[in-house]
Amino acid sequence: MGALLATTVVRAQLALTPPAAPTAATDAAPVNKHTDGVSAVVNGEIITLAQLMKQVDPQVPAIYEQVGNKYPNDPDAAQKEFNQRIQDLMTETLHGLAEKKLIIQDFKSKGFSVPKVYLQQQFDDSMTTRFQGDHEKYLAYLAANKMSESDYQKQLEEDDIVSYQMGQLHGSSTGISPDRIKAYYEKNQSKFDVKGEIKVRQITLAPVADEPAEVIHQQAEKIVQQARQPGANFTDLALKNSTDQAARNGSVPVFAYELDDKGKLAPQIQDVVFKLQPGEVSDPVVSGSSVFIFKCEDRAAAGVQPLEKVRPQIESILRDEDQKQAYEKWINKLRAKAYILYND
Repeated sequence: MGALLATTVVRAQLALTPPAAPTAATDAAPVNKHTDGVSAVVNGEIITLAQLMKQVDPQVPAIYEQVGNKYPNDPDAAQKEFNQRIQDLMTETLHGLAEKKLIIQDFKSKGFSVPKVYLQQQFDDSMTTRFQGDHEKYLAYLAANKMSESDYQKQLEEDDIVSYQMGQLHGSSTGISPDRIKAYYEKNQSKFDVKGEIKVRQITLAPVADEPAEVIHQQAEKIVQQARQPGANFTDLALKNSTDQAARNGSVPVFAYELDDKGKLAPQIQDVVFKLQPGEVSDPVVSGSSVFIFKCEDRAAAGVQPLEKVRPQIESILRDEDQKQAYEKWINKLRAKAYILYND
């Protein structure tokens, strides 16, 4: 993998740094030297370096930026971690490409094929959704990715095969028993801890020009009385009276605050808001030159969520675990009877 790594690192550096005079490093590893090399052979089918780099290259700039931000004053450490992360990425990506080859080969070894009418439908759908029906965009995509039309159609076919194979694998997974869900919940209760939280809506009243503070306070008292009437709609009152930007835009959002999260609100507001119960409307609260009115929409105490509330979440977690194990078992069987050669 050493030659592959050297090529990747040099290409990344050339792409991400300003043009400079040739160096020994760039001279020693020309960018295009290995573009037609063989990265791996899977049962006689070749994965080229160009195919590998097509998957790796888009991720290189982000890695370069992350490492640079982590070591802004230590270029040697940055280079070392960059090299290692690129090497790890290339290894992981190459193994993924090899697995895809095995999955497609397994499909074809059973005598299966994707019906031409289905492939045509997939192509038509991609033209509509991916290229908005614009043939020029389609041709530009092919040119940018150095693909022929047959290459693109083959890509669609291979994606369909992998999707079908994975669907068959997932479809064979068994249901998750209630006992297993309960056992997972009891063993992992810390994952379902929730902090105490209160959710409120608010009305903001701010003075206009030289309007006396007493006028704002009187208006706030009147709104509170209206909001506390049976059947009163706090949202409508906010849209009618609130001077904040959200209300002017036709929205009265719900704000959520953790009950142990101090400092997010002004002390005089926090003392009022954190004591509200669901459905309760606060007295007017003065903060600065504005007056606020709050309504509690919901309140949750800190603690562990009950099993019934998190049952769907646990079932999804366990199903994902089962599917991952089933995939590993299946792909290992394919690997065991395959001939795979990696170009190290």
